[in-house]
Amino acid sequence: MENKRNTHKEFKERWIFIKNELKEYSSVDLFQKVYLIYNERIENRYFKPIELLRNNKDSCDGFGFSMVAISCSLIEFLQSTIDGKFDKLSYKNEFMSKYPILVSEGLIDYYGGKSGDEFVKFLKELNSRFKEKSNYISNFDSVAKEFYKCVRCTLLHDACTRNNWIIREESDDDTIFDNSNKEEKILYRNNFYELIKNKVNFEMRDQFLDKDNTELRKNLLKKMDVIFETANYGKKEDIPFWWN
Repeated sequence: MENKRNTHKEFKERWIFIKNELKEYSSVDLFQKVYLIYNERIENRYFKPIELLRNNKDSCDGFGFSMVAISCSLIEFLQSTIDGKFDKLSYKNEFMSKYPILVSEGLIDYYGGKSGDEFVKFLKELNSRFKEKSNYISNFDSVAKEFYKCVRCTLLHDACTRNNWIIREESDDDTIFDNSNKEEKILYRNNFYELIKNKVNFEMRDQFLDKDNTELRKNLLKKMDVIFETANYGKKEDIPFWWN
């Protein structure tokens, strides 16, 4: 028999079941079940493929390109979850027809097609110690923006890096960038991946389960509602607390 565990359909069924029980002051256990769906979905679609590449005996033969490309495709989703925003170019017209009540009530926030802003914001907040490291220039914003242009964009669009950026396996500590040598700027892909994974598995989880962090909790629930296409409310009174 085909194993359908962890399919989109299975995740959606679990979400709908829990969603119908959710209240603003539901128990931590119930919100834990919500985050488990979110986390498992990322684990199966992003983290497991990266680890299969990393653990392969040939992983040093260019597998870093695929690993970093997968990580980069995840980052904007994570930051847009944190911010509770949606890509305007991708969703605006669709939302107007699918979710007219949410649109008419002004409850949907967009990030205006500037995905680079979401990406850079995520990098800047990924590790607060970046600015304290001697091998980063004082203006970390410029490093993050260059990484977006010269690693993220060129990997996803042209299957290459540029402006002297290269990908190596890992550093001795949790450093992900080393731009001290302008002729060879290094991204350590294992460290990069581990920081992203830790942010999802621990930092974002703990913030979501914190009853006082209402902003992230609502924003993540909005993202779940849209991912599983369950935000089609018939009237204003049906709109759940996370959209208000």
